[in-house]
Amino acid sequence: MAENMTFNANRMMDNAATAAQHRPLMDDPVVQGAVLRAVKQYIELNWATTSADLIAGLERHRNFNA
Repeated sequence: MAENMTFNANRMMDNAATAAQHRPLMDDPVVQGAVLRAVKQYIELNWATTSADLIAGLERHRNFNA
């Protein structure tokens, strides 16, 4: 199933590194693991909402467009 996705965890890390303009930090396995676990936990704790609700919640964060 993961092969059918157009966006995956590696692409998410690439986006984060680009946005942060600090690739060495995002290349750190510990930082990557923390980001991946945070996204997983966010989805798990909000499982009853729709993907649109989850997206809206992320977009409402004060640093979303920082």
